Amino acid sequence: MNNYRKIAIFFPSFNIGGVERVMIDLANTLHSLGERVSIVVCNNSGKLKESLNVEIPIFSLDVKLRRALFPLKRFVKEQNITVLLSGPDFPNFLSVLASRLLKYPPQIYLTQHNLFNAESKKLGLHGQLSPLLYRILYPYAKSVIAVSDACKHMLQNLGISPLKVTKINNPIDIDAISKNSEQLLDYQIPEDYILFIGRLTYIKNIELLIRAFNNISREIKNLHLVIVGDGPEKENLMKIAQQMISKDKIIFVGAQSNPYPYLKKARLLALPSLSEAFPCVLIESMAFGVTPVVTPTSGAIECTKNGKYGYISKSFDSIDEFSQIILKGLNAPLDRTNLINYSKRFDKCIVSKQYLELFTK
Repeated sequence: MNNYRKIAIFFPSFNIGGVERVMIDLANTLHSLGERVSIVVCNNSGKLKESLNVEIPIFSLDVKLRRALFPLKRFVKEQNITVLLSGPDFPNFLSVLASRLLKYPPQIYLTQHNLFNAESKKLGLHGQLSPLLYRILYPYAKSVIAVSDACKHMLQNLGISPLKVTKINNPIDIDAISKNSEQLLDYQIPEDYILFIGRLTYIKNIELLIRAFNNISREIKNLHLVIVGDGPEKENLMKIAQQMISKDKIIFVGAQSNPYPYLKKARLLALPSLSEAFPCVLIESMAFGVTPVVTPTSGAIECTKNGKYGYISKSFDSIDEFSQIILKGLNAPLDRTNLINYSKRFDKCIVSKQYLELFTK
């Protein structure tokens, strides 16, 4: 432990999301390792707040993210922060800008969780400007932490020096998710089901899964599809589901702060995304011995070691192919012990120590 190091982790809120889970896991583990760590958010609300260790202080800027620059600067100065860790993209931009306004800036560490893709371009001006902002602002950071090889390559292709970029995969809290999986489900769901967990957005390509499930439901009569998550595509996806012959077997349960009871009992986890940087949900499924079935995103290929720990389709849009690969996952699930052992490489303690090693360089 470095007695002079004060770590602050900056992200927008405690709303359910992959980045937020990662940041909370890091905060909890760094605290358990004796580090002085605090959380700074724009909005001190959200279901994931209950996952944070109550001993970790929370500082709320009480502003919208786009207005957080000067409040963030004041926080860093008043709290004598020496290490500022942030994510995702827009908080990263603000962290760099805030540090540039300070006479004695902290060391800035940026986490890159996503790839610039089709959905990024839908985010208006911010989405269009992201590559330019990467090039201008990221070089001022002490280090940029890419969560996957694809993120690392993307940053380097944008002109970020390889010396600035370090790959550290996202952590998972194996003990916590195992404990949380024992909680009672909020919904009564059937015994036999396949599962999707994630934001209901265009990039998750969930329509492919719904249509593929509709195909196989004719062969496996008692099988259901459970969809855990919320997002802008929810209403459209529910309309599509209602058009399916299997409509009564497709269950939307909404966003869950604790999705692990669903994951533990699933026959398999399906992730039909168009783009993924490093989807933690795949590693979490392996921690329960649940076989993942995925499309060939760079993140899924990396997570599954090119199919060693999961089934990967060849395309992003073939309903028949994705139907067949789901059937393959159901009929020939991967060895549970191998999946569980592989997931241990991403345990929070191992990953958090990699962060600490980076902080001391």
